[in-house]
Amino acid sequence: MKKIFNLLLSENGYIHFITITLFYTLISYISNEYVLTENVMYNSFYGQIPEQFIEQTIEFQKKWTWVAYVIHPLILLLKWSFITAFVAMGSVFMSYSIGFRQTFKSIMSCEWLFILFGIVNLMVLLMSDVNSIVDIEQLNVVNTLSVGYLFKTYLDIEGIAKPLYSLNLLQVFYILLMPFSIGVISNKNYLYDLSLVLRTYAPALFIWIILITYITVSYA
Repeated sequence: MKKIFNLLLSENGYIHFITITLFYTLISYISNEYVLTENVMYNSFYGQIPEQFIEQTIEFQKKWTWVAYVIHPLILLLKWSFITAFVAMGSVFMSYSIGFRQTFKSIMSCEWLFILFGIVNLMVLLMSDVNSIVDIEQLNVVNTLSVGYLFKTYLDIEGIAKPLYSLNLLQVFYILLMPFSIGVISNKNYLYDLSLVLRTYAPALFIWIILITYITVSYA
């Protein structure tokens, strides 16, 4: 695993960022073209709103889909910067001699885990009989392995279910993967790097979920 991250971290940072962005763009494009089709949109809203509004919604989605492609790279940069800031601050207290830029590249390299799950999820949707947005949510591989899914399915709690989708098995894999990437630049053992991740990323994720839960419940 460390060899893989050695290879990823040796790449030019800008090329690495562009490659990740292109993968996400391709996944989104295929999803919009072949999963979230007009029929799926129509079936999702039929009987809930007038048909003319459904058509307007579909046209609006077609017209402004490009905005998501443009904004997503910015969201990725903000996400990586947020995580890097927490890890970098924690590394100071744990006597690490790693810089912000090195840490940022190691965090960016871990994004391939989310891309891998995104590809798997896309394949599942393409091979399934998807008729509505509800079907897409139920077939989402990551969502079905989350605390939010348990709240919604077994406890029938809708209000705070969505923010808790962030507490999923993928996040566990992510936490276990990050020490391999950080270890390339820290030259410390896995358990010590895992301790850094648990003391920095885990609290950051918890704060984020609490914030989103508060906003969801307050403005639902």
